[in-house]
Amino acid sequence: MNEPPPTDTNSVYFVRSGNAYLPQPLAKGPWAPNTLSGPAISGLIATIFEQSVDLTGFSVARYVLDFHGKPPDMPLTAEVKEIRPGRQMQLHEVTLYSGDRIAARGSFLLARIAETPVTEPGMPYPQPDKAKMVTLPFNREGSSIRGIALPDMSRLPGQNIVWLHMGGNIVEAIPATPFTRAMLIADFGGAMGACVPMAEWTFANMDISVHFFRMPLGEWTLIDSHSVSSGNGIAGAMTVLADEHGIFARGFNTLFIGKRPG
Repeated sequence: MNEPPPTDTNSVYFVRSGNAYLPQPLAKGPWAPNTLSGPAISGLIATIFEQSVDLTGFSVARYVLDFHGKPPDMPLTAEVKEIRPGRQMQLHEVTLYSGDRIAARGSFLLARIAETPVTEPGMPYPQPDKAKMVTLPFNREGSSIRGIALPDMSRLPGQNIVWLHMGGNIVEAIPATPFTRAMLIADFGGAMGACVPMAEWTFANMDISVHFFRMPLGEWTLIDSHSVSSGNGIAGAMTVLADEHGIFARGFNTLFIGKRPG
């Protein structure tokens, strides 16, 4: 097994101060000045959820994140609600606020854990030690993410398959987990499977949805992303998420396509 690629293990996306989460330089977005990135927002919401909700006896079955516009590069506060309690299923919601305005809202559908027949999709991807190191298009100084690609498996236009490893933490002093790392990476569907040139077009996520077969394990997350667009200003990125044990989820990102200025 390869050692994880070098990352800044001291890097963090947010620092908590009282009830506020203060964005750090790593959380800045690539699409517009003074905004936060989708991965940072998704990772923060997943971290707040995992810190706030007792998952004993339950597994996350579905995660949906809606962005309420471009998240501003400002301190964020959070509200956690139990929308539907239950012994079999539960629904929880995490809302991020920038001042009085909603920045993003994530919902988490939980299902009780029970012994049932196994019909896993298997593991069609080579392990990380068989992949090729790559420079990710969104990496910048101090980035916590490094990737290794499987270019020989990409068969479709707008498809890319990459193993990703995240160093550091999403929130300072709160250790990142396989789940929070994977939900940060789940936002990368558009960037990994870009269907338009990044130098000419923007393709920010409007939402993220992830449907789980099981919870993720380990430090590595594979994302197999394939984006398509009909040329009408929107696109969809269909994703498969896997760890070293196999596929654990499938996802979809809705992308807003815009022409870059100049």
